Amino acid sequence: MFYNAGMFDVITTDLHATFCRNLRIFRKTKGLTQAQLAQRLGIATPQLTQIENGRNSPTLDTVERIANALDITPVLLLDARIPEDIGLSKAL
Repeated sequence: MFYNAGMFDVITTDLHATFCRNLRIFRKTKGLTQAQLAQRLGIATPQLTQIENGRNSPTLDTVERIANALDITPVLLLDARIPEDIGLSKAL
């Protein structure tokens, strides 16, 4: 799928879109800003912003580091069944 993101043309797959969505959901559920999560990861905030917005694809190592920083398993970042309102759920 191709998405027009302003001046950037973003090429993404359903899995990539799911990862970006879940990253945002879990980051917000944990009460973290992009800057706070980036600091935990030891990367620049713009780099995390690009990952979260789908403009940059993370390596598997980075996916694992993100999951660890969010205290979740990497599988949850790729699970399309994660509800948008997970922060209101006691499931996790």
